[in-house]
Amino acid sequence: MFIFAANAKFTTTSVLATWISFLKPHYCGQFGQSKTLSTRAASRRRRKASKLFNMSDFEPIITHGESVIDRKSVFQGHSAAISQVEHVDIFLSKLKENKKIENAFHNMWAYRIDKSDPNARVAGKSASIIQDCDDDGEQAAGGRLLNLLQILNVVNVMVVVTRWYGGIQLGPARFKHINNAARDSLVKGGFVDDGRGGESSNTSLQPKGSNKAKNKKKSK
Repeated sequence: MFIFAANAKFTTTSVLATWISFLKPHYCGQFGQSKTLSTRAASRRRRKASKLFNMSDFEPIITHGESVIDRKSVFQGHSAAISQVEHVDIFLSKLKENKKIENAFHNMWAYRIDKSDPNARVAGKSASIIQDCDDDGEQAAGGRLLNLLQILNVVNVMVVVTRWYGGIQLGPARFKHINNAARDSLVKGGFVDDGRGGESSNTSLQPKGSNKAKNKKKSK
């Protein structure tokens, strides 16, 4: 709860901006001018659409990032280009064909899809972005991944970060590892420039020390 000094001058705008700054990393949505489908609505639409979509119509090309290891916990990012909400569950299903990934403690994710009319863009109208995220038990992780995609200004992409829990709680450091794992995958997939002109390349799965199956999910 915020406590303000009696002699401080606050406007409605400044107080609102403070709350937005505080809540943004924890929210699976977007604060901004783009038209955005809410998290709940996006989830409903995705589930409904996936039932009608022929899974053979889309084969995701998945880029796997390098493993980030800290105190026996392992983090690895995975990214793929998507253009429809129906692709989300297909990507997740394809990824989880790898049993080590399926049995990981967390598979948190976020995506952004640009559904803007090109003619509207030319006319200067705001973008129409469909986006969603999921913590998969790692509290606030999905919102942070979505925030990363927004900061990097990437669309038509989905990123998943897998965590194999090593038995030691990492505290806030886990969010740094999640972001780094996600960004590494995005760079290797060619969705983000690494600043060195590097070419995108796929990296094989490296779930070292990943023999922890998820029993009860909770933030570590």
